[in-house]
Amino acid sequence: MPIPQLSTGVPTTIAQNAVYSLPTVLCFISSSVAIEASLDGTTWAALAGANTTGVYCGAAFVRCPTAAAIINCET
Repeated sequence: MPIPQLSTGVPTTIAQNAVYSLPTVLCFISSSVAIEASLDGTTWAALAGANTTGVYCGAAFVRCPTAAAIINCET
């Protein structure tokens, strides 16, 4: 099953525990709920600050293990 890629500049609602790929460029990520990131799609770590102040990240996979979230990626 293909992994959906998030677009820059478009707030996107992601489903709980679904995996999405970030754009391949460095983006400023903000989220309505705490999210996790992974470089390989198997080992997950909290993307600290994404749901409070935002954080720079790119070329990774993201998911939200607790609830649906709205994610915005800005270049």
